[in-house]
Amino acid sequence: MSIKHEELLKIIEKAAPPELAESWDNCGMQLDFGKTEYGRILVALEINEKVIDEAVKKKADFIITHHPLIFGKLSSVDINDVTGKHVIRLIREGIPVYSAHTSFDSAPAGNNAYLAKLLGLSDVKGLVEDGCELKIALEGKLPREIPFSQLPFFLKERLGLEEGELRISGNPDSVVTKAGFCTGSGCEFMKTAAENGCDLYITGDVKYHDAQNALGMGIVLADAGHFGTEKFFGENFGEQIKDMIKEKAEVMISEVNLYPFSVVV
Repeated sequence: MSIKHEELLKIIEKAAPPELAESWDNCGMQLDFGKTEYGRILVALEINEKVIDEAVKKKADFIITHHPLIFGKLSSVDINDVTGKHVIRLIREGIPVYSAHTSFDSAPAGNNAYLAKLLGLSDVKGLVEDGCELKIALEGKLPREIPFSQLPFFLKERLGLEEGELRISGNPDSVVTKAGFCTGSGCEFMKTAAENGCDLYITGDVKYHDAQNALGMGIVLADAGHFGTEKFFGENFGEQIKDMIKEKAEVMISEVNLYPFSVVV
């Protein structure tokens, strides 16, 4: 039971078309050893030591991640550097890696579309910026009017967030009906969301000044976390390629919890 290298790449890129990737991004093969076929494919949000341990334990011979293993210029491969250590170990284990980052964020059934589904949004479409409809940042109508005081409970339930994962900035008297959103780190589209009539913007990696700007714009800003808005990559992407690969190879979804923070009271 195995799938050819070229066929696997076609399937991956059907789910995450390379032309949808942002110009600054690094999607595609991260490590390629010239293998011609694979039998056990592990899908994970990103690479860390525990994911590599899991791949070795499960005898995976190919890993697909969302976050690129190699991001930006790699001037050296040093075992004392985190990325270098991962690259060296993966080479030793002989496990290739493919990353589908913004190519999947913007895909028709990618991260943003999946977030919209989890939130029960309707009339979902791209935010319009400079006359163009974006694919990487979307908007949609909430299933009901949600007062500010109820918003944390709605988002925590729909996104399965743990205590301490959610932060919200905005007028406590607000009632939200239309959400703009970008999974991962997307505060640069908050102003566009406000200009598109959104009264709520959802993303991750919100900084202090982002929250202050949201207050100034009169928009409610929900920081559901980089992890919190993208942790569903494995189940979403994994199920899509599993349906296309069928019985040719085994697709395994990583069970490693990659949330890097601990809640301190």
